[in-house]
Amino acid sequence: MKRISRSEFHRTLWMTLGITIALLIGLAFQPSTQVQGVAAAPPVGKPTPVPTPSTTSTIFDKTTDDATFLDLRSDDLNPDLTLSSGSFGIYGNSSTNSVIDRLEGAQSSDWSLHLEDSATRWISLSLNRLTGSGPTGSYTLHGRVISRCFDPTGATTNTVGFPTITTSNPNCSMHINFTIGSADYALVMTPYNANNGRAIVSCNLVSDGQCVDWSIVPNLVQDNVINPNPLVANLVSFAPRNGKQTLVGTYSLTYRIRVTRP
Repeated sequence: MKRISRSEFHRTLWMTLGITIALLIGLAFQPSTQVQGVAAAPPVGKPTPVPTPSTTSTIFDKTTDDATFLDLRSDDLNPDLTLSSGSFGIYGNSSTNSVIDRLEGAQSSDWSLHLEDSATRWISLSLNRLTGSGPTGSYTLHGRVISRCFDPTGATTNTVGFPTITTSNPNCSMHINFTIGSADYALVMTPYNANNGRAIVSCNLVSDGQCVDWSIVPNLVQDNVINPNPLVANLVSFAPRNGKQTLVGTYSLTYRIRVTRP
């Protein structure tokens, strides 16, 4: 057997150690692979936001025959703040005017017009008290107007998306949030309350199987289940600290609204 010198032995040993170290470093920085049959964990991140389709809403000041003023009225402006061509106001999303006009909630079950933060757009509201106590008279308000639809049978366990209403739904709500002085109020007709009326939401136009144009008016057909007291709404106040609701009285509430998407 051939004898190797001590220097050759050391050189061979160091080469072997160098190759081993290089292999170990390469393995340490090699991307991990998924084990067969085991799904990779999904990336951690924020949940997917619920879509909020934009809408354009028109609030009319008078009945369809243009003879009677309604309790809920507009500011008679266009989205660009020019005067509209009649007794109505057209809203729509506007970051400039701090207006949010959209469908929201589960399956887009709510139409909501936010004017709380707007200095240039408003609604007018006449408070005609029927029973109880609370404010009366007409007010210009930077409030929020909401309509939510429920099961047409009268149940409140299920909400119904506006896009799925291709004919009409007689079991909807009308809800107006506003502040007078330092007091916060909501004027509400909803299936959640047994003693008041309902709104009816009707579809005017269907596109690709979904409604894109709606009318919202009070349901005038008296029904002990779906609509016990047409045109009647509850006025509730909110406690400033804990938000507790207190019934103030009942009021009449008339309105005529058109909502289109977009």
